[in-house]
Parts: sequence; C-alpha cells; structure tokens
Amino acid sequence: MKDCGEIFCQELSKGVTQRQVYYAAYPQSRAWKESTVGPEACRLARDPEVVARLTELRKQAAKATVRYEEIYR
Repeated sequence: MKDCGEIFCQELSKGVTQRQVYYAAYPQSRAWKESTVGPEACRLARDPEVVARLTELRKQAAKATVRYEEIYR
C-alpha cells in the first residue's frame, strides 16, 4: 500500500470522515469538486487493501482498549 493509502487508513481509523481523510491523504484533491471527492473516497474505502488495513488497525485499537481497562480498573 502506498503512503497515501496508509494515511487514509490511519485517519479513517480515528473516526474522521472519508472525505476529510481523502483530502489529507491526497492534498491535490482540494482543487476538485466535492462531487468528485466523495465518490473517490468511497471507492478507496472499499479497496480490499484498505479494508484489510482498517481491520488490522481496529483490532490493534481494541486490544489497546482492553489493556488500558485492565490496568486502570
């Protein structure tokens, strides 16, 4: 996965909207119409590599949450 895809995944896993994340990962898209960015962001979010990376990031976040709760109970 390219750096832009990783940025997309990292930011999306933080709960940022797909459109905002697309702008962050692909700064040149700020010059595009919103009607273009939305579908491109959606398309990228469905990419199998992106889906797999997001799943991995979400699992890591879930494990970190469990550890935090165990420590601070």
